[in-house]
Amino acid sequence: MVKLWNLPLLILAAFASSCSMIGEDRDECPCWYTIDLTEVDGRVENLRLWLFDHRGNTLERMELDAPPYGKYEVKVERGRVFCSVWGNISEKSRLHDDGTVGSYYSKADSCSSDPLFNYMAVVDADSDLVCDTVRLRKEYAVVDFTLKGTIGSDGPYELETVMSTVGRYLDGGYIRGLSNTYSYSEEIEEGIYKFGFDMMRQENMDELKLRIFSLAGGKKMVVKEFPLGKWLLMSGYDATALDMADISVVLDLAVGQLSVRTEDWQSALHVGIEI
Repeated sequence: MVKLWNLPLLILAAFASSCSMIGEDRDECPCWYTIDLTEVDGRVENLRLWLFDHRGNTLERMELDAPPYGKYEVKVERGRVFCSVWGNISEKSRLHDDGTVGSYYSKADSCSSDPLFNYMAVVDADSDLVCDTVRLRKEYAVVDFTLKGTIGSDGPYELETVMSTVGRYLDGGYIRGLSNTYSYSEEIEEGIYKFGFDMMRQENMDELKLRIFSLAGGKKMVVKEFPLGKWLLMSGYDATALDMADISVVLDLAVGQLSVRTEDWQSALHVGIEI
């Protein structure tokens, strides 16, 4: 049962129950678990929220499509409760829900991942009232990739991102496998091509690869593969940050240099490229 916070009689009702008698053993009484979503960024939509008991079974599931978000109360049995919240869920994220904490989202193939936000917490709901304030973390990075020069064959080019993380369990664990994202670019200036995609957090960033396809002459041919994940880690990118930073990457084939820039820092890395 879920109640909106703006019903003050709810609190009174809780203490008016038979469990509120003075001197009574309250271990068998329920706990009113308050979920505070007021600090969720208004740009985050399509919130999906789960509460699980200590056995991993679903206590409550909520779907909130758009802000503003408020405070909600759920009556739960006393004990340890696990809260999992995911934001910006769309058809790009496929839910596999078995009613337990083992449920997970997987990314639809070929498209960019959703711009996911996540919050997880284990709360001891062992009193009459507990409050859990949800503060979402950014679980994706916007990647802008610029390719300078030609490589083995003329453009236009298609960029394939090959990832070894294909989804996330509701407890934050990673689903391993192969997932691909494709983006296309015409030549925007002489010898310059720009691509873009959203990348979900990877369990092993060093396994992230890029493949460049030439589409010249109406044919599609792989012309080069780059270990982008290893290059990003070597450049200093923090793939384990609480909030993933968006990335601007420029690969200059003529001088063999990879330039990486985020909002807070930039780096240049010499990389060996055989053309």
